Amino acid sequence: MNKTLITSLVVGGSVVFLGLIFLFSAIGSFNGYTKLENLAKATQEDNKNVLDNTRKAIREAASVSDKEVEALTNIITGYAQARGGNTAGDGQLVTVGMVQEAVPTITEVKTLANLQNIIVAGRKDWQFSQTRLLEIKRQGDDMITQFPSGIILKMFGKQEIQVVIVTSAETKENFQTGEDNSNWIK
Repeated sequence: MNKTLITSLVVGGSVVFLGLIFLFSAIGSFNGYTKLENLAKATQEDNKNVLDNTRKAIREAASVSDKEVEALTNIITGYAQARGGNTAGDGQLVTVGMVQEAVPTITEVKTLANLQNIIVAGRKDWQFSQTRLLEIKRQGDDMITQFPSGIILKMFGKQEIQVVIVTSAETKENFQTGEDNSNWIK
């Protein structure tokens, strides 16, 4: 065999091999990112489900109006930047007093304590779901900003994964101003 033919076969084989590596890398990046997009959508829907289940549990625990259910739910969603524990999210303990303030028509301590437990449990589920959404977004951001997956994903028209994180107006203001003037101890 002549040297030119052997050289052409080696170069051609190398080009085909590198092309296959790029193709499989592109397919893997695309599929991995698509899985994250689907997971983000499903988790966002689950986030709604968590809140809805908490509202239903509140309705079942006490005969309250939709307005009162909303007031109790706001203890959960109004403080979406939770710090864990039995807190409303702003470091403030979810107390029977908070529950009674939200629904002053309920005076039975047992019912108030039960509602407090439902809210604390709902708060923890809500926090977990919100944190999970942020982690999915972070993974997607990593994929779309790293080389070579970012180039490949952008070639396919992929954009950053968008998630909705529910937070209170007070928390948004704190981050805009860089100040927290809350008085949690009252």
